[in-house]
Amino acid sequence: MKVLPRSGGTCDRIVRQSGRSSAREIEHMKRDTLAPAKVQATDDDLLAPLLRAPRAAPIAAAPAALVGRLLALGDGGTTPLVTFPGQLQPGAVPARCVVDLRPAHVGADVLLVFDGGDLARPLVTGVVRGGTGWPLDEQPGRVKVDVDGERLTIAATHELVLRCGKAALTLRSDGRIELRGADILTDATGANRIRGGSVQLN
Repeated sequence: MKVLPRSGGTCDRIVRQSGRSSAREIEHMKRDTLAPAKVQATDDDLLAPLLRAPRAAPIAAAPAALVGRLLALGDGGTTPLVTFPGQLQPGAVPARCVVDLRPAHVGADVLLVFDGGDLARPLVTGVVRGGTGWPLDEQPGRVKVDVDGERLTIAATHELVLRCGKAALTLRSDGRIELRGADILTDATGANRIRGGSVQLN
């Protein structure tokens, strides 16, 4: 066995078999000895470039609800156009609604929520009382029921209908009364009077 000196003060141990190893074999052995050991990359080494990469700014979540302004009703009155603080683009934003909005509500404050937290998808859930555009010039139709234990009073704004199957009694606000049925029977133990400016039969 012979030990050959390496440049730089270190030695390579080269084994010569029968003293006949070629210069090429010796060169290969020296190169293998001097080659640095390969270090297997760890998970931390692979993740380091990703951790050093700049992170995108988080998207601000939309508020749970906020007050906006109803500017107009588009598409024939079916699409509310609203504005609200923090909207993504200037001007009116098309919205959807879960309440009945009328032209008299235009200019009023409305309560908005956002579908999926998306500021581009507002949803009108109501009209804020006390804002501009309220109250309505004409109150919506409503039914009033008054019960005092002895009398039941049902009042409607325009029309009141009592219906059962093919029979119906209709009372209208202009004073007209309409009684309809397949057969109508009037039975009185006393006088049965029909009075009017004119009486028409058939």
